[in-house]
Amino acid sequence: MIALGVSGGPGRESRSYTSAIVNAIETAASGSGGSVASATAAVETAAGLWARALSLASVAPDNRHTASLTPSLLAMIGRSLCRSGEIVFDLEVERGQLMMRPASAAHVTAGSGDPASWRYAVTVAGPGYSGTVYRARAGVVHLQHLVDPVQPWIGRPPWASASLSGALLAGVERQLSREASAASGYIIAMPDTGDPGQVPAPGDGDDDDDDQLEALRSDLANAKGSTVLAPATGNSFGGGPGAAPQREYAPRRFGLDPPESAVELRRDVGRDVLAACGVPPVLGNHAAPGTSMREAWRQFTVGTAEPLAAIVADQLSEALGEAVTLTIPRAADVATLARAVQSLTNAGMPIADARGVVGI
Repeated sequence: MIALGVSGGPGRESRSYTSAIVNAIETAASGSGGSVASATAAVETAAGLWARALSLASVAPDNRHTASLTPSLLAMIGRSLCRSGEIVFDLEVERGQLMMRPASAAHVTAGSGDPASWRYAVTVAGPGYSGTVYRARAGVVHLQHLVDPVQPWIGRPPWASASLSGALLAGVERQLSREASAASGYIIAMPDTGDPGQVPAPGDGDDDDDDQLEALRSDLANAKGSTVLAPATGNSFGGGPGAAPQREYAPRRFGLDPPESAVELRRDVGRDVLAACGVPPVLGNHAAPGTSMREAWRQFTVGTAEPLAAIVADQLSEALGEAVTLTIPRAADVATLARAVQSLTNAGMPIADARGVVGI
């Protein structure tokens, strides 16, 4: 979603909706405004975890107001809040049920410091349709993350608050991406012996060298993993293979060889971005032992997923006029739960009470 804010102060009309959309598209296409940072694996890892955690939430109450809060829609909310900081839904009533249509673009056009006065231009798109409707605050669901009092109509993704780290990660990934997309292959140095008995014309040597250099550049650019033959030391007339050192004929690999410092920087900043998104960096390390992963997931559930669910539920309650709760299940190690129950019973607590405290 392209989320756009108001350029003027409260109570004043913003710039035109069309120009705002065009500017937002240009920003995304140019890779500025954090769009490159959001394309990194670290941000996508965090967005995926937010989405999957919210998709597991149990929604209460289960009625016509909350019918649209399916696992798929909750996952969309989690991903959008992590990647964009906000998401807007257009509210419609179909066959007695309240439906939430995700907006492909939304723009707060007017309003004062009271959110109830805000007015929205909401674009809803489909395979063969794209239309804009204008709604009052009561006609939309506007979910926001990291609301800044300076611009309370705009939500911010968690990684954007650490913009320097995001820019650093994006820069390192761009550098590694350029190196990875460069030509690669092998070079074998071979002498150019020419035709036996042929004497080069006077003054042709420099042109021949230029032609060979240009041909080598072309070969390197088009290598794509193949072998390139380059002039060797013994490339003078009548030199032959024996005139050059034999080591020249061993293949030499060229291509991706990033500095270790860049690789380590990408790894370290990626961990920082994950932490800024409330994701324990261990969850991004697939080589971590299972006990560490389970503890990291517990920390993520308690420290990030449950508070996020509470914030989303509070904003949904305000928009839908219904007290909505989202409950995230806590995944835990069975062995750990068993040890906790045993410790409580050893301390004198009845087993039924111990199981209740532990949650099983």
